[in-house]
Amino acid sequence: DFYRAKMLAPWAEPNAAHWKLAQWEQEGRLKAVITQNIDGLHQKAGSREVLELHGSVLRNYCERCGAFYGLDTILHSTGVPRCPACGGDIKPDVVLYEESLDQEVLAKAEMCIRDRCWNRQTGKLEVLVFDWTCGFKSHHSHHFSLSFAGKRTLDMREWWNWQTR
Repeated sequence: DFYRAKMLAPWAEPNAAHWKLAQWEQEGRLKAVITQNIDGLHQKAGSREVLELHGSVLRNYCERCGAFYGLDTILHSTGVPRCPACGGDIKPDVVLYEESLDQEVLAKAEMCIRDRCWNRQTGKLEVLVFDWTCGFKSHHSHHFSLSFAGKRTLDMREWWNWQTR
């Protein structure tokens, strides 16, 4: 019940930031979105290349047989959702406390930053770090520390005003 009450928001809609990032991707100004969000709103706004470090609540899988289920299966069940095929527990495809990040997704994110964001002509890393919580409080943050090196931190209002000019 915690999962349904606290982690699912199927009625949620993308905000202006989601729409802007999708627009930039369509214009070729953005190569990918690397996010900790688990809500699927980047994709709902139209972003295609989304690397979800913490997974997505839109995907759920059976811990016993590995079968995948969509959000509707969870929404239309009670208690711990059970796999109709084998009776195993269905778990959200998200990183929960004390679990490790998906190493394949993490490797793709690192490759994206290294290969797509490094401007060989200017010798500069071109990465937009966008975090509404204004804090990257994760033991995995060392993977992305280079993207912050020598960069001035922008207040979100300052960044938004600059980007939407």
